[in-house]
Amino acid sequence: MWRTPISGDGLTSHLWEIRAHVREGGIYFNRPQAADEALDYLWREHPETRDLLKEWVPEAVASLDSRYRLEAARRWLRLARRHRDFSPVRMLLEEWGDAAALMWEAIPAVAEAAVSPEFGPQVRLALYNVARSPGVRLRDRTVLEVCRVYGRVQPATALTRLRHIAEKVPAYWDGRLFQALEDIATETENTGTVLESLVEWVDGPRKGRAAAVAGAALCRLLALGDEPGPRVITALRTRELARESVVSAWCAAASCETEVGRALWVWLDALSDRRDASDVGFETLRVAARAHEPFRRSLERWLNRWRHAHPYKAPGIEDLWRIMNQERQR
Repeated sequence: MWRTPISGDGLTSHLWEIRAHVREGGIYFNRPQAADEALDYLWREHPETRDLLKEWVPEAVASLDSRYRLEAARRWLRLARRHRDFSPVRMLLEEWGDAAALMWEAIPAVAEAAVSPEFGPQVRLALYNVARSPGVRLRDRTVLEVCRVYGRVQPATALTRLRHIAEKVPAYWDGRLFQALEDIATETENTGTVLESLVEWVDGPRKGRAAAVAGAALCRLLALGDEPGPRVITALRTRELARESVVSAWCAAASCETEVGRALWVWLDALSDRRDASDVGFETLRVAARAHEPFRRSLERWLNRWRHAHPYKAPGIEDLWRIMNQERQR
């Protein structure tokens, strides 16, 4: 058996204490929980091995199947919790999170730690520091994915970190950012928070990459859904989402002309079965058009195109067209 932080002099004399044995160069445990007990023993009784152990384990598990790598990451998280020691979690983020063979197994453990009572603030600070650091590396992708997972529970802090990631990464990362934002917004109670944060990205003093990402993401979120239509319209009708948040989202989305057209088309399709323009979806579009001239121009243009693309007259759409013409003439 090769020499490692858990081998060498004195190893055999300790194995009987945890009912383990050596066979064919490996250590086998007779009880499932014994592996954690062995790690506890090393961590507590031999602190001088900690750095060596953290260096050795990634090398040892990198070639194993994903399920074993995942269990190894969870074992480190359990160790950190039992000993109230943040260093194993930091290792998962900074070392596993920068290794292609290990990052995906580290993500669930780090995301869980990010909302845990033991390490939440420390993990979120570490994520923030990576997101704000100069340059782009694999660790930034790990932070993005961790925020995508834990952001469904704690959206506000995750969105702050995603904004900094969006500011520095190249355009080919946009799809990953969109997916993270959509996953966070999937939770109905998060939708308003995500929309409001993205509006702040667009309207903020820095018109960098994050603003462009936010504009496109708003268009996608406004159109996201299936039957009977966009989830945002459903949330407006059930009053799970404030109209003001959606109005602001449409105004900010107007910065992306092509994308906002696609989102408007989806809304017009979904609203085309209404008898008049009294539905909250129509009302939201009207309020946004009154508040924001660029959005009003986009709405008029795409509304007219929709009317000409459909041979039948949709009463609600025609009513909206009539109201907008009247308001324009005032």
